[in-house]
Amino acid sequence: PRVLFSPSPSPPDHPPLLLLLEAGLLTEEEEEEEEEEEERKDQGRAAARGGDGSVCESVSEWVTDKKTAIDNHGRTVAVLPEVQTQTGPLKQYFYETRCRPAGGAPGSAGGAGLSGGACLGVDKRQWVSECKPKQSFVRALTTDANKKKGWRWIRIDTSCVCVLLSRASRN
Repeated sequence: PRVLFSPSPSPPDHPPLLLLLEAGLLTEEEEEEEEEEEERKDQGRAAARGGDGSVCESVSEWVTDKKTAIDNHGRTVAVLPEVQTQTGPLKQYFYETRCRPAGGAPGSAGGAGLSGGACLGVDKRQWVSECKPKQSFVRALTTDANKKKGWRWIRIDTSCVCVLLSRASRN
């Protein structure tokens, strides 16, 4: 669901629908009223305990100008901007999720929870932590160093995770 082939010169304004369904942000019509009631209850419980938060902040967006990527063999390949079909060209768009850059959050203290910074809510006396991007493989039309065109598995950023190292094991 993170790759879109579209005749449109620009990507959609919304995330892929399957990602919205998986995240529980898009519901089936028959369940909608029941889920809205549960959501109101959940919001009340979250407000009472201060809300839930992520240990690493992320930002998701459609990437429209991906030029290169690393394939599943560790080689750098060129990503083709369009796929030629019988009905006309389709643009390749990739929906990527990255760690929020340190400059993107005004007022944040020391980059905690941001790209390359320590994770939020982690005991610094016990752990060394860092927010890092996690990648997944998707199919894309690419060319290799020998100009051979083909469908390959390439890596794209799909989440921002907290990596922990025990301070005890580092001594």
